Amino acid sequence: MNIQETKKQLKNQTGVILLLTLFILSGILIITLGAADLVMAGIRMNRLTGYSSLAFFASESGMEKVLWEARKNTSFSLPGDSQEGLMTGSLDNGSSYAINYASSSPNIFFTSIGSYGGAKRSVESTYEIWTGPSCTPDCDGKECGDDGCEESCGSCGANETCLAYTCVGNNQIYTCSAKPTTGTIWNTVSSYSQTWSGSAWTPADDPTTEYNATADTNSCRYTCATNYTWNSSSCVADTQTYTCSAKPTTGTIWNTVSSYSQTWNGSAWTPADDSTTEYNATADTNSCRYTCATNYTWNSSSCVADTRTYTCTGNPANSSWNTVSSITQTWNGTDWTPAGTANYGGPSTTECYYTCDSGYTYSGGSCIVIPPVNLDLMEYASDANAQAAYVTSQATIIDIGPGAIFRSSNASSNTRTRIDIGNPANDTGILTTFEIYLHADSTDVKMGTFSKNSSSFTNRDFESLGNVTSGSKQTFTGKNCDVKSGDYLGSYFNTGNLAWSASGGQDVYYYSGNAFTGGALNFTFDDGHTSSIYATGISGLQSYSESTIKTTPGTYSLKGVAGLTSGLNKTLTRTIASPLDLTGKNTLTFSIRASRTGSNIKIGIHDTGGTTSEITPNITSADTFQTVTWDISGIATANKDAVDEIIITIVNADTSNIFYIDNMLAP
Repeated sequence: MNIQETKKQLKNQTGVILLLTLFILSGILIITLGAADLVMAGIRMNRLTGYSSLAFFASESGMEKVLWEARKNTSFSLPGDSQEGLMTGSLDNGSSYAINYASSSPNIFFTSIGSYGGAKRSVESTYEIWTGPSCTPDCDGKECGDDGCEESCGSCGANETCLAYTCVGNNQIYTCSAKPTTGTIWNTVSSYSQTWSGSAWTPADDPTTEYNATADTNSCRYTCATNYTWNSSSCVADTQTYTCSAKPTTGTIWNTVSSYSQTWNGSAWTPADDSTTEYNATADTNSCRYTCATNYTWNSSSCVADTRTYTCTGNPANSSWNTVSSITQTWNGTDWTPAGTANYGGPSTTECYYTCDSGYTYSGGSCIVIPPVNLDLMEYASDANAQAAYVTSQATIIDIGPGAIFRSSNASSNTRTRIDIGNPANDTGILTTFEIYLHADSTDVKMGTFSKNSSSFTNRDFESLGNVTSGSKQTFTGKNCDVKSGDYLGSYFNTGNLAWSASGGQDVYYYSGNAFTGGALNFTFDDGHTSSIYATGISGLQSYSESTIKTTPGTYSLKGVAGLTSGLNKTLTRTIASPLDLTGKNTLTFSIRASRTGSNIKIGIHDTGGTTSEITPNITSADTFQTVTWDISGIATANKDAVDEIIITIVNADTSNIFYIDNMLAP
């Protein structure tokens, strides 16, 4: 196939396609026009149906008209046996009717034709004419009403109604003119029934609706409704006072009122009752609200008292707060409590109490200097005075040795230690006084105590007397030599002569050398000799006057002698006739000296209340005065405001002790 043939075929095919397209479009057009004609026919049909309905209604209206005329209109007559267009009419909607009739005794045939918009509908009705027997009217005793022949026996006058063939007055409802709308109610009716009397309506019209508190069912009266009151011109809403329920009593105030005025609005009191009294910080004069009073704070459930820190002031000079200088105060509704007034006393962490400083006492609102209280300055001029003041609980005189008297014989030194077994010690304690009688001045003299075991002697304690003058008894006091019951007295000197008896004595033992060095030594018996030596002392505890070993100021001190073992727990007690008041005193001082170191002596003060307070000072250096400052601030005032005794107690007596106490006072 060549190109020309191909082109020709293509041209032929194109023509066929165009022809087919025209056929398809024509078919679619025909279908569309047919559908449109159907739609238009439907629309016309619907319109005609509506017109037909209006025409039918018009025909019914015409039929009702002609039937009413035929029955009720006595002047209505029919001209002839038939007629078209007997009666015509039109209605407000544009429809109309025409009445045709035809008669055929005893019936009349009415046809009513209604028209609207070209549509016509007709209604037919048959009306029968009465041809029965004639009627005789009956109006005897009748003022009005039917005479029995469809005629009337008479008509009633205006405002009258025929009732049972009698004319009676009509009834009507008289409606009162409006009453005021607010706060009024009808008293008793807003309308009432009236009856025609023949000349007037009774009861009469009441053209003036007015206030009257007396109820009446035949007049136009109103009165005030509930919760309204007549004020001579109108009914005004009543008012009342609404009292709020109680608020919490503590720390609250009303915000703003505890009661408020209510006015009746016709159905309720306004503002409304507030049955719940509650906390609200926003003020309102028409509700039951409270808020916290001054110095109270809301804590989400109640008003709690505020607190504040108050700095105490007003304490006098020479005083300190006891115990705090500031307190927490709480508001009680009228004041801050506790009060911030400075008061003497305490201690307290909640109130402003002060106490006087050390060395001061309270007097008339001031803290004045406390004068020192002298418990005892120890000014006893004699041993008798000292012992009368400080009474010992137990003291026995110890003596040992044959006696330091003149004896005719001489016992030369020969560097011997001699022990005289005459008059052994009668008790245990301390020897404080030694006596010796020499025929020649002696050097390095020693005297002491020995215990005996057969011919063996052991030195217990001794005193070095130094060089001693001869020719008379020499006495040495203030010594401190331990002694036990049954001990013997011995002596030693380097050069010199001791007075003694060569015979008639109670025997002497001697040792060649100084036996005061300690340890058990064997002595040689020397029959019948007696040495001129003697010593005395104390068993237990005793007091003495001391004028040499003392402190200043003053002339004397109190000396105490505590014997070996026998002094343990013994006491020296001074009774104070007029008890001393140490109130406000924080310290008690005294001077003390002892022959031994350590805590061996206890000092106590006794109060009339029965309490004894004590201190046991530690002697740090023997034979040296030291000042003891006793802190008595911790002793309750009740236990030091009437001190009636000073008590000295020995708490350690494993060796003898000589001590001195001076100037006891509370500065």
